[in-house]
Amino acid sequence: MAGTNKLEFKDKTIIFNRKIGNLEKLNDLTFVLIETTSNLIFPYSNFELDKYRNVLAFDANGNLSWTIEEAPLVKGVDTAGPYSSLFLENGKLCAYHTSGYYYFIDVDQGKITPRENTRPW
Repeated sequence: MAGTNKLEFKDKTIIFNRKIGNLEKLNDLTFVLIETTSNLIFPYSNFELDKYRNVLAFDANGNLSWTIEEAPLVKGVDTAGPYSSLFLENGKLCAYHTSGYYYFIDVDQGKITPRENTRPW
């Protein structure tokens, strides 16, 4: 599904205004990261999102369960930004943020917790 802007469920199709960058499934939930850095916007979408809260969770019926909380500003960077990657690590949902930090994501609520030693530089 990555690269397209459509997410399909049994009885529902969600059409985002931007491309899906990553898609992960865990239990009965589907997690998507929507690309927000490209200039490509699809017409006729039925779902728009906050560009800095671009990770979403949907239940098995295609209902929105949560939108990730916005990452805190980082000293030295001090600009808001979107999440750039979404992945599973040892059964936990994680997101990489454009500030250089990795976060664990609470799959029930979309709350984030920083991982230790997350700055790659």
